[in-house]
Amino acid sequence: MPIVPSKTGALKTLQAGRGVAALLVVLFHLNGAVFGRPKYLPQKFWQGFSFGHAGVAYFFVLSGFIIFYIHASDVGVPHRLTDFVRKRFIRIYPVYWIVLALTLPVYLLAPSLGTGNELHWPNLLTDIGLLPTKYMPSLIVAWTLKHEVLFYIVFALMVLSRPLGMLVAAIGLMGSLCFLSGIVPYTLENGASEAPFLSMVFSPLHVLFLIGGLSAWVVQKYTVSLPAFWAAAGSILFVGIGMYECYPMGGHETPVLNTLYGVASAFAIVGFIELERSRRLVVPNILCLVGDASYAIYLVHFPLLSLGAKILFAAHVPSIAPKSLIFSGLFCVAVCAGIIFHLAVEKPLLRKVKVIKSSGWGFFPPRVAAWFRAWR
Repeated sequence: MPIVPSKTGALKTLQAGRGVAALLVVLFHLNGAVFGRPKYLPQKFWQGFSFGHAGVAYFFVLSGFIIFYIHASDVGVPHRLTDFVRKRFIRIYPVYWIVLALTLPVYLLAPSLGTGNELHWPNLLTDIGLLPTKYMPSLIVAWTLKHEVLFYIVFALMVLSRPLGMLVAAIGLMGSLCFLSGIVPYTLENGASEAPFLSMVFSPLHVLFLIGGLSAWVVQKYTVSLPAFWAAAGSILFVGIGMYECYPMGGHETPVLNTLYGVASAFAIVGFIELERSRRLVVPNILCLVGDASYAIYLVHFPLLSLGAKILFAAHVPSIAPKSLIFSGLFCVAVCAGIIFHLAVEKPLLRKVKVIKSSGWGFFPPRVAAWFRAWR
């Protein structure tokens, strides 16, 4: 049974889930990077927001789902490689580079705001290319994009050559399972003995892409029975794992918990998709908007939260305003700014790329246009 897309060509339930995941990440960073920081507010606003990082697990499962659902037929078809690479490149890099370009001058003007490594050429190049490094990226949230890019590279190898891609994917997943099972020691803070390449290639998080791919196979091959049950079970399990992490675990994130978040996400995705394609679910437009803007929200929220906190504390606002007002205010500013950035920058940019492609690349000088035609 084919998936019924929305008018925009996107599944509304997936977009809504993407939006909720982005909001969870914003809540997580606000609760731990502004609240819960001695130099700002030493107490977290609510311990229950400490599992908001699980939004990343949902993103990874969703990414695996989308890539396998849309591009599974490209595997082993080498002439489709350039189209796959171009689409993934356009979706990730241009908007990311814009936000990175807006962030880097801050470290140039005020180096004390960073670690001091942000503007070193080796780190700068790895940030631009989203390559592994032992340092945190200048744009903090970009660490997840590095895992996304690695996943795209492995899938691109599968498109180029099914046996080669499957072999590389199998080796990577075996390494990930070794870390996940504890056979090889791995910590989320230091990775594999602080070896950035190994930590990237064999991260336990990569199991989440496989979970997403298996979810895509299920919805393509079967009509899911009891979709409301799976949607509710996945959602309840996701939140339940979160509350377990926040309270009995004291907010301690582990690879196993991240995998369980992924399983819960898969249950919810499969259930909600079946509800949507059987036309038993109506998704609010506001959630679709937040979902459409989720990448922009994800990219801009952390720098804005940091800037907002510095402004508020310079103005001594925390001494006179209730903590709930500060929390809700910063949250709304970060989310609304992300939506505005999506509407004003990201969406027009992607539209411009489509116009350039349909117009035969005539927007560019002849030599540049010829290069793009060859790449296409």
